Amino acid sequence: MRDNRIYYGIDLDDSYTMFSYLDSMHKEPQTMSPVLGSGLYQIPTCIGRRRGEESWLYGEDAVRAARLLEADLADQLFSRALAEEDVYLEGKPYHPFDLLLYFLNHLMALAPQLAGQMVLGQMVFVLDRVDAKRVRLIGRLADAMHYSRELIRVIDRKESFYYFVFHQQAQIFVGDVALFSYQENVMRFWRLHRDQKTQPQMVTIEEKNLSVDTENLDLCFDQIIDQNFKGDRISSVYLIGSGFEGDWMKLSLNRLCRGRRVFIGKNLYTKGACYCGRVRMSDEAWPFAYLSSNDLKVNVGLQVLNHGKKEFRTLLAAGENRYEAKGTCEIILDKQAELELWIREPRQKKAYLHVIELSDLPRRPPRTSRLRVQAKSRGDEEIEVKVFDLGFGDFYPSSGQVWTYQIALYKEGGER
Repeated sequence: MRDNRIYYGIDLDDSYTMFSYLDSMHKEPQTMSPVLGSGLYQIPTCIGRRRGEESWLYGEDAVRAARLLEADLADQLFSRALAEEDVYLEGKPYHPFDLLLYFLNHLMALAPQLAGQMVLGQMVFVLDRVDAKRVRLIGRLADAMHYSRELIRVIDRKESFYYFVFHQQAQIFVGDVALFSYQENVMRFWRLHRDQKTQPQMVTIEEKNLSVDTENLDLCFDQIIDQNFKGDRISSVYLIGSGFEGDWMKLSLNRLCRGRRVFIGKNLYTKGACYCGRVRMSDEAWPFAYLSSNDLKVNVGLQVLNHGKKEFRTLLAAGENRYEAKGTCEIILDKQAELELWIREPRQKKAYLHVIELSDLPRRPPRTSRLRVQAKSRGDEEIEVKVFDLGFGDFYPSSGQVWTYQIALYKEGGER
């Protein structure tokens, strides 16, 4: 069946932003350029206001006009929006959130417009780092752009790398896959490894921050490769970042290419974001599993009876973003005025039990109290659980009571 959804991937950074889309017309994501056919994918994350008039410039146009003293420039829009400090252009204050919103709306105008039967599948933002404050900012931007938050996902660059790799030809990931990122004299090294003995195949990404000698960069990088590749079966390497531009790699490139495929580019993360959106929306089983540092590591749910059989009703699932995860279910209480919330690690038999007491719940016959249970992740270590008394139709009206609990995820309430 043809997928009529389009997936957007936005690599949002203080310096540059890149934007790709994936639809049924293309086998791989298409990266947008403000200059048609130019291959210039990095758009400076900035906005400019022409001096003496209320007109706006974006990206490279804003930088160029500011250099010619024709416009006032607001750059580093993402960090400014996080800080929520006003930006002054020609002496007039502007809220940085609004400026970032103008920039993103201009960016979206580059994309194929939703028309006919085409609908948005997911819009995936890639950030260098994910935390609660950044996720909230992206959520506010999505609201202002009139996109449902249910279609928005925020991931970090390592997770984007993971999705990108496993959409390449199989020989790319026969062994481990390495990535070097080099930008503004900062070099990072990632090594992606998959365990083929598990089902699904568990994927891990090791990360190292590397020191570089900028005076002897080629020799230094050659030594870094030698130190980090010894004894490792690395089948492919990706080089990302402006630091790899130029022709300084000679000795190091010779070592790097020995028995490996090497790729250099800039739009890997934005493409990986598109693949992430499609995988997350697909009904087909994905044969790989990766738990990023931003994901829940446990399943949270209730043990219920369904037609006489016990089953686990999941509220929050391992692998969901811990800053966005939420779930709801409705149950009918049997006898006791309490619920048993279970927390379990994937592929582990043991589970931890938290008893939620429903104090002052009206006394009713068994199976005449309908409850709505909502769970929401509250960041790193905690979830919030709310229980609503819905009553039982006209026979037993709702009391209107709501019970709220803050529950630690990784501290046992009781082990079973």
